[in-house]
Amino acid sequence: MQKIDRDRLDENTGQIECGEEIGTVFLIDKETAITVKHCLLIEKPETYAKNAVLHFSVKDEEKTVKATVISEDNDSSEDLVVLRCEESIDVQPLYLVSAELDVFDELQMVGYGKSFGFEKRWIQLKNTNLLKKPNKNMILDTIDSAAMDYEGFSGSLIADYNNCIVGIANMQNVEKGKANSLLGISVKNRKKFFENNNIPVYDRAALLNVRCKETKAKAFQNGIDQNVYLKNKQLENDTNSRNIEENTNPLLNMSNVYSEDYNWNIKYTRIEGLLGNSNKRRKERKELTKQWAKEFEQYPGWLIVPADFRQQVKSYTNGKELLQCSEKELESNFDYCNELLDFAYEYTRRYKKSCLPLDKNIKNNLYKIWDTLNSHSDWKEKNKNKWFTVGLYLLENYRQNMDEEKWNSICDLLKPCTNFIVDGKYYLKLEEILMNLFKMDLEKVQLELVSCSLEEMPYEVRLRFIGVMTECGLNEEALKAVEELTNDIQKNNNEIAESSPQNVYLKSLLVCALYLKEHLLFCMNPYKEETRKKCNEINNEISKYKKYYNWDKEKILFTDGALTWLKKESPEPEFELNRESITLVRSENNCWEAYSVFKSIEYSGFPLYLRSKSLLNNQQDILVKSLLSYYPQYTWQLLLRLGKADVVKKCITREYLQSKNRKEIDELFEYVYNAIMNNIGKFQKYDPWYDQNIYTSIVASGIPILERMCAVLDYVQQGKMIDLMIRLIEENAVKDQRLLNQFISSVMNQTADYIKRTKINALLTCSMKKRENILGVVQLDPFDVFTEYELSNPLYRKAHLEPKIIKAIFNIGKQQKINRTSVLARMGQLYTWGKLTKEQEVAFGELLWSKLNEDTQLPDLEQYYFFVFMKWPHPEEIDPLKRIKKSFISEKVSSKWKEDIRGRNFTEISYWEQLAVWNRYYVDEWSAKEKKWFLELFIGCCSDMVKYWKESKYDFQFTFSKWHMKMMIRAIASFGRNGWKGTNPVQSKKLCTLLKEFYDEGIYSWEVEAMFLADEKVPAFMNEMLELMYETESDMVFSATMAVEKCLETIMDQQLKENTLLELFNLIKARKEPGLEYFLMIIHNIFYRTNSRFPSKIMKGVSQVLRLVEKYTRINFQTSTQEEFKENIKVRKQCATLAFLIYRFENTFYEGQHCPEVEEWKNICTGEKAENEFAEVKNCWLLPEL
Repeated sequence: MQKIDRDRLDENTGQIECGEEIGTVFLIDKETAITVKHCLLIEKPETYAKNAVLHFSVKDEEKTVKATVISEDNDSSEDLVVLRCEESIDVQPLYLVSAELDVFDELQMVGYGKSFGFEKRWIQLKNTNLLKKPNKNMILDTIDSAAMDYEGFSGSLIADYNNCIVGIANMQNVEKGKANSLLGISVKNRKKFFENNNIPVYDRAALLNVRCKETKAKAFQNGIDQNVYLKNKQLENDTNSRNIEENTNPLLNMSNVYSEDYNWNIKYTRIEGLLGNSNKRRKERKELTKQWAKEFEQYPGWLIVPADFRQQVKSYTNGKELLQCSEKELESNFDYCNELLDFAYEYTRRYKKSCLPLDKNIKNNLYKIWDTLNSHSDWKEKNKNKWFTVGLYLLENYRQNMDEEKWNSICDLLKPCTNFIVDGKYYLKLEEILMNLFKMDLEKVQLELVSCSLEEMPYEVRLRFIGVMTECGLNEEALKAVEELTNDIQKNNNEIAESSPQNVYLKSLLVCALYLKEHLLFCMNPYKEETRKKCNEINNEISKYKKYYNWDKEKILFTDGALTWLKKESPEPEFELNRESITLVRSENNCWEAYSVFKSIEYSGFPLYLRSKSLLNNQQDILVKSLLSYYPQYTWQLLLRLGKADVVKKCITREYLQSKNRKEIDELFEYVYNAIMNNIGKFQKYDPWYDQNIYTSIVASGIPILERMCAVLDYVQQGKMIDLMIRLIEENAVKDQRLLNQFISSVMNQTADYIKRTKINALLTCSMKKRENILGVVQLDPFDVFTEYELSNPLYRKAHLEPKIIKAIFNIGKQQKINRTSVLARMGQLYTWGKLTKEQEVAFGELLWSKLNEDTQLPDLEQYYFFVFMKWPHPEEIDPLKRIKKSFISEKVSSKWKEDIRGRNFTEISYWEQLAVWNRYYVDEWSAKEKKWFLELFIGCCSDMVKYWKESKYDFQFTFSKWHMKMMIRAIASFGRNGWKGTNPVQSKKLCTLLKEFYDEGIYSWEVEAMFLADEKVPAFMNEMLELMYETESDMVFSATMAVEKCLETIMDQQLKENTLLELFNLIKARKEPGLEYFLMIIHNIFYRTNSRFPSKIMKGVSQVLRLVEKYTRINFQTSTQEEFKENIKVRKQCATLAFLIYRFENTFYEGQHCPEVEEWKNICTGEKAENEFAEVKNCWLLPEL
């Protein structure tokens, strides 16, 4: 009897076609096939066919044969059928096995499902039949399958994880259109039918229990690891190792097959746990301990339990509640304490070998047991190897949870006891290095690595040491060490029997070492042909050992787990009208598979990111997301070590940060900040586009993490961020300027003015540094994104600036080759703050106007708005206003814009944007003639735009043209109602008629119409606009809101203002969207322009608005989508701005008596609640005293 593997099961499985019916069939020899009867159903008339067509794929060749029914199981209309093929098919035989299945036994089936497009798929199953009495139906649940039904799988073989065929898939149970379980026919219960058809059925227990004798070393049972004794030249060759001989008895040969497949025969034991009394629990604890110890004696020797076997280990390792103990009895009863330690030892080594996560309760109970033994030295001495092993496992878990205090405490207790197990000092040294790596104390890690001698270490520890060396960039040393390790492993492997567990262990280590060696070769010389040749040779060697460690299975494990996690993360709600559903209990969405994959990487000695292998492909973000909620500290260090900015952006989102408490945010900030700050001196040494190590990873991941955290930092942390930004710039630590520029922009935009003021001298000094230009990307000057509120100007005026810094800036300005934009921007900022002397102001003006744009005759600072040149000094002979007007008004400008529209060039809108911004400050500088010129230009451009839209509505530039048109409307509206007074009525009417042609395209211009209204028509027009605000189209609401705003600018009627406010209050209280942000803005502007008290009903109404908006947006954060989350922040920002204005309004007109709602917003922005608010919102509250 030959070896059976999954590939053979797959090859022997085919598709059966009978009329319109399609199902699955499998061959048990070259001519005999088995399926179920309903695959042969013919609907009209309803009979069962005697012939069918079978399709197989054998050795990559499609094979189609006809088959005839030769036997039916007549106990039921839905039972087995045996077919004989008209021609033989070249396949290996399969064997049916009679098995007593336990509840939750994991199984597998392969077939052709309709849900998968009738392509062949493997489906993971578990036995859920709780009835122990004979029953022809196997009841099966699928594991992590997203399919709605399993039509087409009828007739599929059902095998256990030894590849024994134990059943045949038959039917599915469907509820609400979805399959909730599958039914199968048990081979055991149809054994008689098969034997009547000369198809042998073997007994599974006999197959698995007939084994040749094998021995194991003592350390296999008693040490930290079943293979702890294995290190170079210390391996004892077992003369009694298993010697497999040929035997004609198929049962004996079959047992050898499964021994070679390294099956670990474990079983599930049902317990009562907490439901039983204390005596029952103690009895169950002892029985499980004994059972697990016995099972571990049969452990095949894997370095790590294979990925496809971990679910079974997880399911079968039950009884975590048995770790709960009585502290009183624990302290006084040695037998009780020892019993708990034995159980804890067996429990933890199964979990460690299977890379499974411990929950918090298990960890606490383990520590309680371990610590009690530690306090009784005589007890500890009697069970020292288990006590030390459990202690090491606790160290690992406290390291992952960033519990440094507990870690140090346990480590100090273990140091004097390293002789409790073989090579204990090496395992403890490895844990110390990993702790420093976790803390990102990389200088200490490197010192430890280079000072350690690897020769005497166990192979497993050596492998992990080399992995850390690789990750820290010590590639040459790591390559030498991994070559020595592979040579030692291969040499020792040749000295032991092929079938022994020691051999399996060494082969597992070997394949991991080869993966690492290939990675190192590729990283050191990726473009050499010789390197590629060597890597191919190593790959070929790896393929020989994949059954000992297979990365493909790791990816399958994660993929299956991720599908389940994603499904639970975004559940599909039940859609039943007039019926409300309430979730009483929600299960955890703990993706243990993702944790297991990362731990597998760690135990295998791999650096977290093997560039040459792309181990995690594009699934890293899902891996990290699925871990963040349950293992946050562990996941943070994974994020840093992965070195993927795109993964950070998908995982460290606003939603994630908002869901964390202050303690967690502070921990994350300190962890990442210290990781960058402590290693900043090493960053410049490595090339981010060529080198791949932990230093490049910290830069690639750490900076984006901090960038995204800018929105939630407190004032102290904001100051530290500026310090870090300055140091990164001064030391040229980051070579990827795009990464650094995003960081600089976020820091400067979201840091409070109060903090920026305290750092102003350092910022100015940093700004004078020569900017780096790497790969065509220029480093951003912090002052180029130095945002400030107008009300913050007095804050900076009070700041103390070092005179030598101002002098240094002017000295740079005198040099021949300077970055004019940078220098002039600094001078302009200092001028605005009133920090320049008269002489310096003159020098600034002369430097500013020394180089001009040929077309505009304005300073050659194209990124600056024109109005800035009016505010900054200028030589006496220059008239900035005249030049700016000329740059706006000329035939050249007019012809350019018309030609752009006719030529369909809609990418440039800076002219209209410049005009809108200019009018915000200097709208009164335009003469009537000049305004008429703008109006004619606007009408001409609109006419050309209408023609363009009629001719080519679906042109790819259509979206750009709409954007362009909106900017033009905004520019014309920026003149205000007073600006357009006296306009020719004929011309204004022509314009309004023309603009209405754009309404069908979703471009509304009521704000322009408001410009030309007669005063007596304004109230009716405003009522019409207020009605339009109830519409659902965003552009329509925005235009109506702007129209009302423009009308309010000139209205003197106080009653009309109050009525408008009341209507706006109603809109906001009704949570009207879109428009909430716009409505708050109008209310803000009304109060801003008002110089007297409002009636109590208005003040009461605005208080209600502040309260309701705060409550509404706060609740929405918990359930909103990404886009809604963004809108909530914008609304809160506008509401905070309004609250601050009301605060000042009450100071002026109500003697500083503030309503509770305003005080609440002050607390949100500056008080205790500020720690849970976003920076954009907090920065809107500018303390008047500042």
